[in-house]
Amino acid sequence: MKFHPALRSVAIVLGLTGFLILAACGDSSGANTTDHPFEGAATGVAQFGGDGNHDGLTNIMECRETEDVSDYFKVTTFTSLDGTAGELGPVHIEMAHCNSDVGPESGQVAIVAQNGDTIYGEYTGTYAGDTTIVTIEFMSGNTRPDCYLLDDVACESTGSFADVSGTAEISVVATQGDPDPFVPWPAEAEWTDQAITY
Repeated sequence: MKFHPALRSVAIVLGLTGFLILAACGDSSGANTTDHPFEGAATGVAQFGGDGNHDGLTNIMECRETEDVSDYFKVTTFTSLDGTAGELGPVHIEMAHCNSDVGPESGQVAIVAQNGDTIYGEYTGTYAGDTTIVTIEFMSGNTRPDCYLLDDVACESTGSFADVSGTAEISVVATQGDPDPFVPWPAEAEWTDQAITY
């Protein structure tokens, strides 16, 4: 079968257009996401909040109050840190979690880059001597619309991190520096050899 030269040109153009459309619309499940190395360190304070505490912090997750733990473990632990995180450069970190006799539970973390873009995740953890090991699952989008950490940081991944995924393990050390446990404790965090996708 022979095509008229004009029809052949139309067929070629249509074929190329279809190919380009398919290429542009291919599997978008991993669109614009790349694995990035994720390591860093930060320092700041950990403090305990709840109704009636002199620091005025509120208990985000309504942590259960167990009878077998110290008073300051019956409330939310808030940790505020500043440091650097790999490709993100300088970051501000807000964490909040409930306490148990084995480690943190029902935790939320927001890592805020200098441009305001935020990586949000949720975590649990274990106590390992003087160190707390938390395992974070990073979450895309607005996971908890009514949740805010300290400094009005929303529990939401935003900007270039809106489609974040992956997990990371972070070591956190907080040391009581005052006889009153509700005085903020110096804290530091470190994580190495991690990777996240965004």
